[in-house]
This record gives sequence, structure tokens and C-alpha cells, in this order.
Amino acid sequence: MSGVKNGNFFIVVCVGVAIFVYSNMKKSKSQDIFDGNSPIINKWILEKGGLLESLMCATYSDHSLTVNSGATIFVGKFNRTHGESSGFYIEIHNGKVILDKQYFPDGITSWHKSLSRDAKLHGITLYEILNRAEARHHEEFPKWKDVK
Repeated sequence: MSGVKNGNFFIVVCVGVAIFVYSNMKKSKSQDIFDGNSPIINKWILEKGGLLESLMCATYSDHSLTVNSGATIFVGKFNRTHGESSGFYIEIHNGKVILDKQYFPDGITSWHKSLSRDAKLHGITLYEILNRAEARHHEEFPKWKDVK
């Protein structure tokens, strides 16, 4: 009986290790993309008054979501040295920022996963759907329109 329990435990441990390895492999491609562009992103964040230690960022290589063909999307948020935190959207192509925008409040970009799915469903870019989300938010909460 204890042999069966030990066998089940071994299977559970193996499955857990396999899931852990797979999830880390999945993250590594996104991390590699970020790492290859981090000097560009970090420079942009600092120019906007951001604190690098607060940076939270996701990457998208899906070209149906980009404004510029061949670009990679970086979307996320960071705390700023002089006040409110900021959401952001950056497209980088050939080592250069070719499209960028800050979003206030930063929560607008917190929904990037669901917004990217909606963008694909409606055949629009992630940038466009983020701008629409920001406009809706500013209609409801006009004080955010003037935050910079």
C-alpha cells in the first residue's frame, strides 16, 4: 500500500516539475525579447521620469496587433519620480522606438491581455484599443485627462 502512495507521490512531483519547466520555457522567449531591447526601454522610461525598479512589462510579437509592420510591442506600467504612475505602450523596430505613448491612469495598460484578445477579434491594433479604453476612462473620470 505504501508503495502505491510513494508511486503516486513520485508522479505528482514529476508532473509538477514538468509544469514548472514548461512555464519557465514559455517565459524565456518573452524575457529574451525584453532583454534584447531593455537598454532602449530603460532609456525611454528614464526620459519619462520613471523608476526602473518599478517597471512591469509584457511583450507582444503578434504583428496583427502592431501599428508598424515588423515591430515588437512592449506594454506595461512604471512608477514616476514626481507623482502618478504611468502606463505605456512602445513599439520597437530595428532597435528604435517607432511609436510610444503614456497612459494615465496606469490601470489602462493593466488590461493588455484582455484588450489584445478584443483587438484581434475586432481586427484592430492593441494601440488603437488602448487609446479607446483611455478615452472611455477619461469621459467617466475627466480629472485624468490632464495628468502628465
